[in-house]
Amino acid sequence: MLTPEGTIKSQTPMDVRMQKEMSRSADMMALAMIIVGAIGISVFIALEVLSAVFEKFDYEVMFFILLFAVLLGLGIGVKVLIRKAIKNVTALPKINEYEFFADSFTIDQTVNGENVAHVKIFNSQVIKSKESKDYIALFVGGAVYPVLKDGLSEGELNILRSNFKLPIKGAATVVCPPAGTEEKITTADKSVEEPEEPFGEFKE
Repeated sequence: MLTPEGTIKSQTPMDVRMQKEMSRSADMMALAMIIVGAIGISVFIALEVLSAVFEKFDYEVMFFILLFAVLLGLGIGVKVLIRKAIKNVTALPKINEYEFFADSFTIDQTVNGENVAHVKIFNSQVIKSKESKDYIALFVGGAVYPVLKDGLSEGELNILRSNFKLPIKGAATVVCPPAGTEEKITTADKSVEEPEEPFGEFKE
């Protein structure tokens, strides 16, 4: 939502939908590790059985069995952690309320309707940003702040994309003022002139 002061406000429930979206890459990596680990163990166990039939013990085969077993274990471990994180957000509902300025943004986190944290982050502190179908993810140190795109217009999303160096879709027409100012909305492209009053020639 664009405020009269030109800032952008947005709310993001820290729910199961958000957790699944933020964990998507890790979940896919864990699944790949489980599949590769299981196939690798199966193949090298079969080779070990053949070695035993021919009364030949192959240490290299045992090494690869252990290697793929570790890979399988890591994949299962990541899956367990993801499921635990999803369970945690279900048990303790949180909402992040964002307000975006030109050079920074603030986060107010509420738990069960009570404000528990207020954080101010400068745009320069964001080391990476990613956009998915439903979220813009802002990475600050070891933390990630997901911004739900629902409720934001394409123009407002373009402002956020511009602020965090993401590809623009169309043209951004407004910019956020710096934090702590009462600056009103301004045209992003200074070369664009304000439209003339329609039917002005008929005015007395």
